[in-house]
Amino acid sequence: MDAVALRRLASRQQGLFTRGQARDLGFSAYQIRRRIQAGEWLVVAGAALAVAGLPVTERVRERAILLDLPGAVLAGPSAARRHGLSSADRRVFVAVGDVARPAPPGVVHLRDQVGPGDLTRHEGCPVTIAVRTVFDCLRVLPEHQALALLDEAVRAGLTTVDEVGERVHAHAGRRDAPRLARLMRSAGRGGRTAAERLLARLLSAAGIDGWTGQEPIFDQAGLIGPAGFAFPGARLIVEVDSHARHGSPGAFQRDRERQNRLAAAGWNVLRFTWADVVQRPAYVVAAVQGMLAGTGA
Repeated sequence: MDAVALRRLASRQQGLFTRGQARDLGFSAYQIRRRIQAGEWLVVAGAALAVAGLPVTERVRERAILLDLPGAVLAGPSAARRHGLSSADRRVFVAVGDVARPAPPGVVHLRDQVGPGDLTRHEGCPVTIAVRTVFDCLRVLPEHQALALLDEAVRAGLTTVDEVGERVHAHAGRRDAPRLARLMRSAGRGGRTAAERLLARLLSAAGIDGWTGQEPIFDQAGLIGPAGFAFPGARLIVEVDSHARHGSPGAFQRDRERQNRLAAAGWNVLRFTWADVVQRPAYVVAAVQGMLAGTGA
């Protein structure tokens, strides 16, 4: 048996190796079993092992699951975290194609093939590309979390609503197609309205009143435009941004001009994202309350 070669192999795999790799390097089934029973080696996930003492972090466990399932790819929320996106679902999501093997606790199998064009690598792990990742997240996450992640991905420049929409269109006829179509409508034409409904419920639950919805705002030059939530007495406007509606260069320029006109007319503006409203409601409430307190409203 070649213990040195095994250590070298493990060092390239975040400290991990499989039973099969150990056997290939001369360790018998008995020797492997004895080391596990003695506590010298740890079972991290199925056939994936590690030398005792290795910290089993989230990423180490993901790598172990990939080693245990040859051909599997990190997907959905797990891939989203690799792309720097937020996800409250800490389970491990892997695309496994037609593998019939049941998923162990804490692991979700997405039984879809991942073609070469949808595949990238991160720290040596196969991961779905950003647009495929977002599409899968729309399928598996609760709707408000899915929309927040889509908005975050678009803002980060990882994909566009149109690119995700093409995936949804190609998915027509599948069981979850109606849900996906509904989410895309929310992300596009209705995305801002849906965000505002969430914010209205949040403000109401916090006992914050005195606002009007879609209040037309004017300055000396005329109509600036409607405000999502206007507190006229405090000269405060609160809005939820949707990159799906404000992501083009022209829209971005118009938003900046609008913001400047509002400031010149004496309005303060608080702007929040989908992720703020969904994932940081206490922050949103505190920010609004702080501004209202500062104006004496």
